This record gives sequence, C-alpha cells and structure tokens, in this order.
Amino acid sequence: MEYRMSRVVVEKLQAPTGKTLQTPAVVSTEKLYNFSGTAYFDTAVNNGYYQPATYDCYIKRYADIGSGSFPPSGTAATDHGLNVASVNASTWCADRQLFDVIAGCQLWRVPITGTYTLTTKGAGRATSYDGYGRSVTCDYQLYAGEWLRIICGGQGETNGSNFSGGHGASCISVFRQGMHIPILIGAGGAGLSNNSAQSDQAAKRDAKPPQTNYGEGATQGHSSGHYSGRDGMGGHGSWYSATYDAFINHWPGGGGGGWGSPGGGGSIGKSPFEGMSGGRALSEHCPHGGYYEAGTAYHGGFGGGGATGIDGGASGGGGGWVGGNSGYTTNTSQPDDTNLMGGISYCAADSFTDNGTHGSFGQVEVSL
Repeated sequence: MEYRMSRVVVEKLQAPTGKTLQTPAVVSTEKLYNFSGTAYFDTAVNNGYYQPATYDCYIKRYADIGSGSFPPSGTAATDHGLNVASVNASTWCADRQLFDVIAGCQLWRVPITGTYTLTTKGAGRATSYDGYGRSVTCDYQLYAGEWLRIICGGQGETNGSNFSGGHGASCISVFRQGMHIPILIGAGGAGLSNNSAQSDQAAKRDAKPPQTNYGEGATQGHSSGHYSGRDGMGGHGSWYSATYDAFINHWPGGGGGGWGSPGGGGSIGKSPFEGMSGGRALSEHCPHGGYYEAGTAYHGGFGGGGATGIDGGASGGGGGWVGGNSGYTTNTSQPDDTNLMGGISYCAADSFTDNGTHGSFGQVEVSL
C-alpha cells in the first residue's frame, strides 16, 4: 500500500488592527493510495430485512476477506452474486482507517483529491405494480482523507407476489464542518399490498428524481398536492378510519424515512399505533427500515423503507430525501390515496443525470 505524507499548512491572516494572526495548523494531502476506476458498494446481505449488516459481511462481499455472514442465506460473499469487482477493494477493506461499517452505514475514505462521478441507485423491485427505485448520477469535488458515508438501500420484505415492504434509499454524504452533508440520494420505491391500485405504479409508487421546478436547481425535494412532502421530511404513516369501530390488527403501514426526519407510524381504525412501522431518517446513525414490534408485517428495507401491513393492509412508503407516504392516509375508501408513495431523490451538485428507474437492491458507485 502506498501512502503519501501529509503536509502541514499554516495560514496567516491580517487582523483589522494590523497585527498578524496565525491560524491553527490545517492538515491536507492530495493522495492516500492509488485509485483509478470505480468502487462499487451494495447491501452485502439478502433483502427483506430492516436490520443493518456488519463490517465482516461487507469485507467478505467486496474482497473475500474473513468469513462474515448474515441471515438467512449464509456467507455474504454469495449474496447478490459474486464478489464485487471494486477498485483496490483488498487495500481499503483490510484497513479500518480506510473503510468501516457502523450500524449498516459504510464509511469509505476518499483516496485522491479530484472530481468524482457518483451514482446512487435506490432499491426497488422489478415486479408488476411494485415500486421501483431511482438511479441518479452527478459529478462532485472530493478531497483525499475525507470520509464518505454510504447507505445502500435494501428491498422490502416480500411474499414474491402481492406484498412487499417499502424499499430503502441509497445515499452518499460527506463529513465536513462537523456534520454529514448529503451529496446524492437515489430514493427507494414504495411497497405493495394486495389492495394497492395496480394502475398507480409509475405515478405514485415509483421513486422520483431530484426536483428542479422550485427555482433552486437540483437541491429541491418538494412535492405538491394532497399530503405533499417538503425538504428532508419523512412520509406520512397510514390513517384510515372509515366505518372501522373495532380493532384491525396488523393493517397499518409506515411512511418512508426522509433525510432529516423518520417516516410516521401507521394507524387504522382503533388499531394501536404502530410506532416502529415508519422508516428511519437517512441522517440517523442507523437508518433501518420500518417493522412491527410484534414481528407480523412486511418489513421495510434498510435505508428508510416503511413497513407494509398484512391481511390487505396499507403499503409502506419508500425512503428518500423526502420519504414516501404510506397508502391509506385519509378516511376515504380509496387505497393509495396519496400522490407521493415512492421517495424523492436529491442532488447537491449544480446538475445531475436521471438514469431512470432501478428494480433491484440498492447500489452506489464512486468513480475517478
């Protein structure tokens, strides 16, 4: 492994009184190790689980190091096919000063200062009427030694046909000024239940690209109309009270997590409020998917996917910069009565490329 020595830069500033002020030393570097090509990141585990995966799972997946595993399928190296052909994976996977995993979030240290091409692909499911994720690309300046925080969205739990939990978003943020600053988010698609309106897939359940129609370029993430979302907000949980005076167990659906706030828990009729059914916020330490405390639900995918209720219940929203709403958010009898169920994507750069829908587990690509 080749490391370059950091240089210490001492800046001098002129004070208003004419005296020279000396700022504290700033450590900078142009290169940590050789890097040219693409590093690929994904979920490293089977889908359908809201839980995070561990460091051992990822280094087994990316570089065939160790013996990490995750339920239910065994070794993580076989999940989602073969090991990812990622640039210098054996170098950075073997050094926790270059790559680490905390609560399912992957921390990758930028090797070389330069303008990187970044792609995030939110999770979705390529099945009729289920929600698709969104793939988005941008160019962004990064500096050697910075930490990227990478979230790869998981697909929601499914029965293979007419039920699935909401799907998680994929996200890249950079640690600057003492906080994680979002760069690019590919939102996740909404979940599905057996009473979801089949004609609403593209209009409602598919994730949306970053919004550019509010006067401030690619950074906006608003929606308009009934139960609309705003920048960084999680989606609504389900609420449906029409003619239901009795308890209806296991029907509520959770909203998808946004960047700044989690999705709302669901409630239907007199059913108890399902406080954990909403997907968590992407800025949280562990942005897991929504689930029922009793365990009887279709779990949302890691990356803020909301849980979907069983027995004909409400579907979960997708994770994103703005989280998608759950189905059934009014007292009408119309399922999927909100116009925003898939999440909304985000880009901090001046421009982006919308690559369209994505029908698999969440993925992230970092290229130089």
